Amino acid sequence: MPQKETAKKIAGLRQKISDDCLRAAQNAPGIYKLSVPTGGGKTLAGMRFALRHVQLYGKKRIIFVIPYTSIVEQNAKEIRDIFGRDEAILENHSNALPEGIAGEDYVLDDSALYAIAGIHIEKYVDGALVEEE
Repeated sequence: MPQKETAKKIAGLRQKISDDCLRAAQNAPGIYKLSVPTGGGKTLAGMRFALRHVQLYGKKRIIFVIPYTSIVEQNAKEIRDIFGRDEAILENHSNALPEGIAGEDYVLDDSALYAIAGIHIEKYVDGALVEEE
């Protein structure tokens, strides 16, 4: 199959995955798993699901749980690049420490996590990020 045809077929599959995620966002709140092969568009399809779900059910946070630090960093960067709002993303893993903190002995306790997570709660409405009042 020529390269252009292959790229077109892959783009079509990614669009179908994204559309399926958008439809699934209407399901009741809960914990969801998205299993798609590498390159299938999981980050954007999952974000499409999450943003619509937040909008439909009035949720205040989107939480992605990803098994590898490198993938967490990659996805956080992609989402930051799309929304242009670095402060709206809380990236929590072994390599993510608050500014000015260094060293392996630092532990973020629950109260600190809640305080950080509560700084910016945002929604995606009609194509724009807006802060909740």
